[in-house]
Amino acid sequence: MRSIFTSILLVVFCSFGGFSQTDNAAIDQRLIDVYGLQRVQELAESQPQFIRSLNYYVQNSYMVIYDVPQHKRDLMPDISELHNTRTGESIQESDIASLNILLLDIQIKEKEYRSYKVGNSNMVVIFKSPEHITMDFNQSEKLRR
Repeated sequence: MRSIFTSILLVVFCSFGGFSQTDNAAIDQRLIDVYGLQRVQELAESQPQFIRSLNYYVQNSYMVIYDVPQHKRDLMPDISELHNTRTGESIQESDIASLNILLLDIQIKEKEYRSYKVGNSNMVVIFKSPEHITMDFNQSEKLRR
């Protein structure tokens, strides 16, 4: 599942412009956690835009909202329904600070946002649509040039 998703990301993001240098210091640790340091360094050299797009994706694919009213949270599935694809463990409130979307068993349609309440807290995690993330990434790339 992850390889299919990564392949889709590669096609989507790499189709939006040429490659240029990536600052290796800017590589998000979550990419290294998934692909390993050597592979990420290789990609940073050969496909820097792809690494920038993955960085953008792991950093901007979701947002955490606080103080969401109970009546709204009651309509949402719990984040514990999602699992880490490596460990098989359910996602818990303590995982939110270091959430790695590349390791979640979540499926999001192109134009769909997904919202999950976080246990009995007042938090909600909203996963952005791939379409929204791609548009935002492309805009950030235009500003970068």
